[in-house]
Amino acid sequence: MGLSAFYGKVDDDEERLKILDAAFEVGCTFWDSADIYGDSEELLGKWFKRTGNRKKIFLATKFGVNHQAPGTINGKPEYVKQAIERSLTRLGVDQVDLYYLHRADKDTPIEVTVGAMAELVREGKVRYLGLSEVSSETLRRAHAVHPIAAVQVEYSPFCLDIETERVGLLKTCRELGVAVVAYSPVGRGLLTGRFKSIDDFEPEDFRRMVPMFQKNFDKILTLADNIKNIAKKHNATAAQVCLAWLLAQGDDIFVIPGTRKIEYLKENVAASKVKLTADELAAIRDFANKAGLTGEHERYPEAMMKALNYRTIFNHYNDLQKLRDFGKAVFLPAGYPNSVTPDYLTYQVLNALQAFCSSLASLISSRATLQGFGVGSASASANDALLLTILLDIYSRLTTIVSAHLLGSSLATEAKKYRFVADILNDVAVVLDTLSPVFKAQGYPQLRVVALCLSASCRALCGIAAGGSKAAISVHFATPVKGKGDLGDLNAKDSSKETVLALFGMLLGSLIVPRLQTAWSTYTTLFILLSLHIAINYVAVTGLVLRTMNWQRMWFCWMFYYADNKKRGDEKREEDGKQDEGSVDEFTPTPERINPLETLFDHRYNVFKDPWTRKDMGRVTIGSSLATILQGPLKPNLLGNIGREGYIVWFDAESLSYPTPDSVEPIVVGYPRLHVSFHDPRYPLLCSWLHAGWICKEIYERRKKEGRDVVIDATKIVLEGYEATSSLAAFKDKMKKLHWDPDSCDIPCSTPEATIFSYGYSWDGKKD
Repeated sequence: MGLSAFYGKVDDDEERLKILDAAFEVGCTFWDSADIYGDSEELLGKWFKRTGNRKKIFLATKFGVNHQAPGTINGKPEYVKQAIERSLTRLGVDQVDLYYLHRADKDTPIEVTVGAMAELVREGKVRYLGLSEVSSETLRRAHAVHPIAAVQVEYSPFCLDIETERVGLLKTCRELGVAVVAYSPVGRGLLTGRFKSIDDFEPEDFRRMVPMFQKNFDKILTLADNIKNIAKKHNATAAQVCLAWLLAQGDDIFVIPGTRKIEYLKENVAASKVKLTADELAAIRDFANKAGLTGEHERYPEAMMKALNYRTIFNHYNDLQKLRDFGKAVFLPAGYPNSVTPDYLTYQVLNALQAFCSSLASLISSRATLQGFGVGSASASANDALLLTILLDIYSRLTTIVSAHLLGSSLATEAKKYRFVADILNDVAVVLDTLSPVFKAQGYPQLRVVALCLSASCRALCGIAAGGSKAAISVHFATPVKGKGDLGDLNAKDSSKETVLALFGMLLGSLIVPRLQTAWSTYTTLFILLSLHIAINYVAVTGLVLRTMNWQRMWFCWMFYYADNKKRGDEKREEDGKQDEGSVDEFTPTPERINPLETLFDHRYNVFKDPWTRKDMGRVTIGSSLATILQGPLKPNLLGNIGREGYIVWFDAESLSYPTPDSVEPIVVGYPRLHVSFHDPRYPLLCSWLHAGWICKEIYERRKKEGRDVVIDATKIVLEGYEATSSLAAFKDKMKKLHWDPDSCDIPCSTPEATIFSYGYSWDGKKD
């Protein structure tokens, strides 16, 4: 600090860099700075750059005092991030060893500030966290969020505040295992005996403004003289004795005396060799007590004293913070937010709201079901209710078995769709249950049974769709790009939230439902609840940013990849391919860009859409027979591809034409319809599907650019498609770098039968 601010005129860089050189040479490698110490950080950055000795220095700096708004303290998370970036830039380093909060912000809970500082540790920008001038209570609260390595505080025979019973900071530090870094260990230079009055300080020296110095200079001189007398016995200076006294207070005390001259620097370092006796240590403490300088004094100007945190403990925050911590421990997964994906919290909030609406609606339907069973009626039959319950259970179980078989393999990749469908099915069941007693009252008891059976089937379908899709979504949440969450803990916390919300919904519903005495009020309330339920759930699932690939996300990624290749051009792509691996531009298919493009209920995997215009570009039939392929005027040289590639792509006969009677090459006309036939059961399904899509997109682009009448050689474009899909491995590698899981893609077509044949046939069907 003294090299750059507060202690009079600042020397030029060369003089100050010489002092840093000298400090390094004598083994002084714990360097302390702050972002408000003038150009201190820039000076250290210059020394690091000139010497290359950054790794040999334990570097500490501080933030919190907002030098852009004098007199203000800022501990808000956004300021924490800004401050470290500025300090790293000024220092010219990528990491700080010890990062202090210079003063605590009375308007920002220490837990919030230290939480933001802890993020810097996880990001590798900071190794250890420290606090400066805090109370014992504040230290305890901060240490509970993240281990605090050191507390920097004024400590010397001149200032023993941290030892007092009221402050108790030294005791707390030792209890928690926190080191004490003592600044101003020689009383800001006054205990050296070199200063005889306030007038000895330079005009710019801030010590002129310290009330304690102005009021107690005579007492300070007396203490300094007594320390000098002890120093004479050791052939040392008063400053060395002060430093030796502090070092003798424990191995957890570290002193950081400031200096502006090399001779005093060497003098300070030599203090480590001064060994005081027990009597001398006690005598110095006795001198300090008799001087009347111990206790809590005005060691800063009044405005700066207000920033000392033992005056701003804000205990009122504790109970609220404990409640928040309890809620976080009960409802959020361990390690949140780093253990989950960024879309986790938004989804959970929306999921909670829709679950609450659903629980209220379920109460209405449950009342209707009980009314239908005749609860409260003397004519009701328990046997009839039992038989109907058995029938409903049979329908439910059969539906579960069938739906699990039909939907099981698609639930993971289509998790968003089936999570939404599950709630639609649940709401259909709620409506059927609510309407079931109406059928009975109108003289149609058979329809009531049908409605309840359909309701049971809908709930069974809901259970399958919701169970599989929620499991896939949970896996997504537990696998953030950096790190990995605990899937079991995440599921347990989700169950805990749903239980509490359902309970709250039931309690509220018990007050609302009895007041719904008319059909109009019942159906209106039910309509509002189910509308909110569906709308909120739609927003929730469409906001998910999944990294697994269904056919839509795979297709859009392939189209973005295709567009990127078209934009770059082959030559440029070969030239700069490596350097662009991590770049993100308008055609980079990141999960955040692709997920909003998909639609929940587009099941037409065989229809290729333009991602930007949503227009149909063509369609494909996967697994067509070779006979179907041969109906089109297929060129003999294409037939060999089914052996080399494992499949053949060709146009439907209706999509081809010969421009003239003498033409030998067919051209594409109208809407492109393609067929894919496979050579053996180990069919390259994904490659052939993307191949067909590429052809449709290429035809669409050419017609869009050159007009509908552009001539497109069918054979040539199919061969070009084989070449385009030859980069499928590179495409998958690119997707993995963008944090996709391309291997999860499943084209939801029926399993095509392989066309087993020898591809050693000539065009006329005879063996070569």
